[in-house]
Amino acid sequence: MKPRSKVIDCDVHNALKSHLDLVPYLEEPWKTRVAENGLGLMFSGYYSPIGVGRKDAVPPGGGQVGSDPDFVIEQLIDSYNMDYA
Repeated sequence: MKPRSKVIDCDVHNALKSHLDLVPYLEEPWKTRVAENGLGLMFSGYYSPIGVGRKDAVPPGGGQVGSDPDFVIEQLIDSYNMDYA
């Protein structure tokens, strides 16, 4: 029997619930910069009238797409039988 190939999703975007979650782990000057200005990462600088995140990927408790690891695992990894993401 031929072994099953591993499935890897290499386009999963995670997000923080808040940029302030990262601040305690940063050293200056990044601590102050992120606390005052945010991260400026995903979804910044790109405009789309319909948005760029999947509407069904917003966590049940609210927040940004990709900000609830348990929901990402349930919705993406488990639902599609991914081995790695």
